[in-house]
Amino acid sequence: MKWKARSFALILGLAAAQAQAEPATPQGAKQVLDGYIAIFGPAIADKGIVSVDPQDDSYKVTWHSRRVLDLIPTPPDELQMGDFAYQITPGAGGAWRVTADAFPSIVFDAPTDKGRMSGKIDVTGMHLDISYDPAQPVPFASHSTFGDIVADVRVLDGGATIPLRIQYSDLQADMKQTTTDGGANLALHETLRAFVQKMSIPVETQPNAKIDASFTFGPATVDGTIDQFRTQQALAAWRFVLAQKDQPKNATSLATLKTLLAAGLPGWAKMNLTTDISDLAFEMPLAEAHMKGFRETIDLPGFTEVATGGFGLKIDEFNMRSLFLPEGFELLLPLSLDFAVGMKIKGLDRIARVALDDHDFMVEKDVSPEGQAKIEQIFKSSAPTFTLAPGYLRSPLIDLAYQGEVQVSPNDSVKGHILVSVDSLDKLIALVKPFAILSPEVAKATLAIGAVKGMATTGPDGRLAWNIEMSGPPAQATVNGVPFPIGK
Repeated sequence: MKWKARSFALILGLAAAQAQAEPATPQGAKQVLDGYIAIFGPAIADKGIVSVDPQDDSYKVTWHSRRVLDLIPTPPDELQMGDFAYQITPGAGGAWRVTADAFPSIVFDAPTDKGRMSGKIDVTGMHLDISYDPAQPVPFASHSTFGDIVADVRVLDGGATIPLRIQYSDLQADMKQTTTDGGANLALHETLRAFVQKMSIPVETQPNAKIDASFTFGPATVDGTIDQFRTQQALAAWRFVLAQKDQPKNATSLATLKTLLAAGLPGWAKMNLTTDISDLAFEMPLAEAHMKGFRETIDLPGFTEVATGGFGLKIDEFNMRSLFLPEGFELLLPLSLDFAVGMKIKGLDRIARVALDDHDFMVEKDVSPEGQAKIEQIFKSSAPTFTLAPGYLRSPLIDLAYQGEVQVSPNDSVKGHILVSVDSLDKLIALVKPFAILSPEVAKATLAIGAVKGMATTGPDGRLAWNIEMSGPPAQATVNGVPFPIGK
């Protein structure tokens, strides 16, 4: 899901502001079409890709898919898609509304490296409602619903046919946009009731035998925000790229584009995307896996003076069963994980400007060696800080917790602390010990685990703990106050 629905909604409404709040006229239809031409270039009108027709108090916009496909090197029988139409209704004070209630089916039949892939994608229960009203506290809002998106595919691989079915059920996407002095704030919320993927895999050694496999999950949500996105500057750069797309690269056009991009810095203030998925399951006759919950968080900074970002991953109760798993593997499951790392860095704004000022950037597709040296120096002098949020790794074998923060100085030394604790190492030692006589490496690992246990302190709750402190230069480290050799 992610930002697909957001992008779709924005594309539909890009030229709606050209419409006027009055009975639809041919002149008004031309104004709407001119708005799309300004975004996508004159080819969409010259080739008849988009048409706009007045209907009562609204305008019917139709994207003629066949004419789009005629522009790409794909034989007509390999990809077929019907037209897509929606209504634009102007309102008072520059307001407008876009609605649609159907999406065309897509049929494809194309060769692959080993055979052929054919199928059909159907969308049912679709409704789009996108509106803009500058007089409202939230000027832009979009609500999209899809009852089912179903893809039925047949893959011909050599002499075997593999049927594949993918289905999204009850997909909804909502997006809102507010305007600030620095740009636009965007917020996205998507929900999905269920996802199902099923396929039958032929068994090469057994004619007519197949292995059925399925992957399912749901419900699921995606939440995203972009703060202070420089929409006007991004649109100006996009329009310039479209206007120059058929022209050869030259120093003048690249300089103009770099100027437009520089005017849009820092691009945005911050960006966040959080994905939550429940009840993930993979099933086939000889193996199955299940995960109660999965969460992924991504925080991306803009090219700001002080930038913060990070990445997080959380897994709840991952289980796996199979006759092929080694003995003792069940002691590792169910497995739960919570891991998140953050970063704070200074100078991303200067790095962006160095790149845009560099002659080679966008000409040779990379920054020159001189520019790379400048960027490296900015990065090193920024003393980036990395934060390990309180997290855990849990299974029947071990319960591990961790947190910490480290900073990298311009002379490449690291200072900071990491705190690690565990309920016990006894189960882990008991699992590894029988294999020590079979492998020298396992024997070394057993000794290492014993040495690590000997360095721990025991807290009031009985957990073993290691407080690791790092400083320098010269590089130094202590574990629970005892010096620990690091570096050269």
